[in-house]
Parts: sequence; C-alpha cells; structure tokens
Amino acid sequence: MLTRLWTIGMKVADLDQELEFHRQLENEIVLDEYIKTDTGEFRLPLVKMGDRFLHLMEETVYEQDLNEPLSLGPAHLVYVSDSWDEDVANAVSAGGRQLIEPVEIEAGFGRRKLTFIQAPGGWNFEIFDMIEDRVSDVAKYKSRFTGLWTCGTKVADIDRELEFHRQLNNQVILDETIESGGEKFRLPLIKMADKYIHVLDKAVYEDDLGETIPNGICHLVYASANFEADVELCKQAGARPVGDIAHIRAEFGERMVAFFRAPGGWNFEILKIIKNLVPEVI
Repeated sequence: MLTRLWTIGMKVADLDQELEFHRQLENEIVLDEYIKTDTGEFRLPLVKMGDRFLHLMEETVYEQDLNEPLSLGPAHLVYVSDSWDEDVANAVSAGGRQLIEPVEIEAGFGRRKLTFIQAPGGWNFEIFDMIEDRVSDVAKYKSRFTGLWTCGTKVADIDRELEFHRQLNNQVILDETIESGGEKFRLPLIKMADKYIHVLDKAVYEDDLGETIPNGICHLVYASANFEADVELCKQAGARPVGDIAHIRAEFGERMVAFFRAPGGWNFEILKIIKNLVPEVI
C-alpha cells in the first residue's frame, strides 16, 4: 500500500529565483544537487515546506516521454510504497497510465526504485520503493508553515476520478459543493496515503487568476499558525495575491484562506483553521 506522501515535484521557471523565495519564507534548503538519468542531467533541489518536502525542477525526468511539456506548477506527488509491484499494478488496473519503465536511482536523498503514473484525470504521481533514505528525519528540517493540508487537483471528470480513487482504496472523505462569488464548486475530499487531495473541475480562484488552469495538480494548501504575518511574508517574498482573503465554511470546517502565485509560477494557499470537521492529517 501507499504509506505516505514524501515530496511534491514542482516545476518552476527559474530555480535560483525559486530558492531565494523559499529562503525568504524560512523554508530550509535541504539539498541542491544534480541527478543523472538515461535522458540527461537534472538539477533537483529539495526544500522543506510545511511538514513535507518539495523537489524543485525546471524539467521533470519523465517530461520527454509526454506529448507536450508540463505547465509550471506542481508536476507530481511522490508516494512511498511498502508493496511496490502490487501498488503499480493496482494503479494501472484502476485506469492509470505508466509513464516510464521502472528505474532505480541514487542521489543525496537516498536510493529507490520508482515509476510514474498518470491518473485518468490528467495528474501525475510517483510510486517508489524506499531502498535507502538519507533524509529520513523530516521533522528536523525547518519550515515556517505548520503542514500541508491538501493538494488541489483539477480533473476533466470528477466522477471518473472518484472511481479511480475508490479502485485504489483511497477513502472519499467528503463529496460536497461549496459556493464562492455566486458560483458553485463541487469539491470532493479524498485521503490518499497520509494526506488529502481535493478534486475539482474548476478552482475557486481561477477567475481571479485570469487564466484557465490546465488539468493536473493546481495548488498546494498549507496550514499557518500565524496567518496574518504569513500572508504579509508571502507578499514580501514576491508571491502575488490571487483574489481577496476569504472566510469560508464547508463540511470540512471553517477557516480563513489566502491564495498566492509564487514567483516560479505555481499556486498555493495558506489557511488559518478555525474549526476542523474532518480527521486531522497535519
């Protein structure tokens, strides 16, 4: 089974600019290394943000096998497996498409066997067998944010995506519709390994962003212990606010939320949890 979310692959426009952004947010740069694969050499800094890592990149190791380049933003979620062959087979049987042949890689973060899967909804995730972990004590690395709460994932067909998750034995926690700006948004909440995924066919901030977000992982959501100060810090570090700060109530609880576009071209939300009505994952 998939046991935990280990990192999130993040495609950015400029790695040096993105690293400076994270330093200003007080996120620790754990590694800044290059890895070699059959398709080339890739710079792959590892950053602690919240209670998980981000792997930053200007190109993914599997991008050359896709029909077109990936957009900037979260490119894939990376899950640790304790039954690798079974989990890969299950993902393909459920409707996922295997993007690369299994490969074993070694770098500063350790050694592992992995493959990438594209879900029916168009988002990508990695399944890996941890052979050796060289950054195992995640908690010791610094980050200003409390933790990653959910990943917003835009798909073409919500019902098809929910069936994919059910076949993977991922629990559908909620299947609700919320209202924002006079528009209704269906927003199922799914537990995949030890974190949540919010599935949507349009992001609540998409009109404020002024562009159509492609299908895939469209934003990451981080809990803040000092919401007002963190909103200001994000602005000072160069993130662009998307829409106004909002007070929302839904079946998952009550919170204050603020959306941002990072300098590297990816979207994130920070939130202040006022009331939580779903099992805690942070």
